[in-house]
Amino acid sequence: MIKCEKSTNKLVPVVALLCICCIGLLLYAQQQNRDLAEYREVNYKLEQTAYKAIADLADSNEHIRAYELRITQLEEELAYYQ
Repeated sequence: MIKCEKSTNKLVPVVALLCICCIGLLLYAQQQNRDLAEYREVNYKLEQTAYKAIADLADSNEHIRAYELRITQLEEELAYYQ
């Protein structure tokens, strides 16, 4: 019976250390989850910005094509009058 009490007394610091380590790991994992959520939010915003830039570029290309067509028409009209 005395041996059982002595071994129990030795286990208390070990169990306490394990509990502290578990709490530390839990806090670290929660911080990692927060960091990951922030990263995902930034990544989502960057994707949205990229999609908007691509759409704006496509619109610009359409305007350029329209201007090129109009320039071609004006050149043809100019050539007709010369």
